[in-house]
Amino acid sequence: MQSLVNEKMIEAGLEVLEEALSWPDYPYTNEQLVEAILRNAMKHYVHPLPAPPPIKTRNESDKDGMVYFIGDGDAIKIGKANDVKTRLSSLRTGTHKTLTCLGVTKGGRRKERELHRQFEQHHIAGEWFKDCPEIRAYIKDKCAPLANDNRRLGRPKKTLAA
Repeated sequence: MQSLVNEKMIEAGLEVLEEALSWPDYPYTNEQLVEAILRNAMKHYVHPLPAPPPIKTRNESDKDGMVYFIGDGDAIKIGKANDVKTRLSSLRTGTHKTLTCLGVTKGGRRKERELHRQFEQHHIAGEWFKDCPEIRAYIKDKCAPLANDNRRLGRPKKTLAA
């Protein structure tokens, strides 16, 4: 087991003790002396474990991924995903409506928030907005289509031979 006390800490503590003993009329109590020794020694404390790796912040991921526009005929969902096809597939399993990716654009959380603010007058709930000409115009001008989004995602169904 590694000791939490290192040589520099011991030297620093001894310096305070030697100084205190050199005074003819030392004005402090033993407790105050021990506090001073520890305080000076802790200036040289080194934690025995390595520092943890840096945490990726939200700001670093602001440029990652794609912002997607998924429509169901009545509403448009404006969201962010790293894999839009997988996201579309998971949304399709949760609804009886036909969902289609209307377009995608590069961007992360920041871009998604900007678009939510831009179209807030059409907001329904969560990330869903009314299907309106303004959002459709934005998609037409600023977005690219998602390739093969209307095909069945994943492997084709196996058929049994009769």
